[in-house]
Amino acid sequence: MHPRNAPPTPKALAAVLRGPATARELLIFRHPQTGEQLPKGTLEPGEAPEAAAIRELHEESGLSLTAPRAIGTWHRPWEPGYAAPQLWHLFTFEAPPGLPETWDHAAEGSPAEAGLIFSYRWAALTPGLVQAMRPLFAPVVRRILEA
Repeated sequence: MHPRNAPPTPKALAAVLRGPATARELLIFRHPQTGEQLPKGTLEPGEAPEAAAIRELHEESGLSLTAPRAIGTWHRPWEPGYAAPQLWHLFTFEAPPGLPETWDHAAEGSPAEAGLIFSYRWAALTPGLVQAMRPLFAPVVRRILEA
């Protein structure tokens, strides 16, 4: 079976939002190898997508947030270098008051990311952010903007 026809790998993405409806901000980070993106990762066997979003957010940012809100899924088509297409489960979280404007976090949980430092910042959630993000994440940021 060609990888493009394999069952999709389930992923969970955690989008942390803050601010009033007229000036929403999205928490993004700079991955030292691949650029600006959002916390996401593969579901573990038997893990619910909501639980994976909470876990991935903690492993990649250090934040321990609860009450994710499902905003749908996004199908990432197969491309060379990947074992299968991916199905991303998208969740938003509301940021608690008092989070810093920027911080760095040493990624945990994934051997591929061990030792990497992710640099977090808040970005205005606008159509311009869709264009500024790493292209892989642009459709997801568009979906967050519309949610």
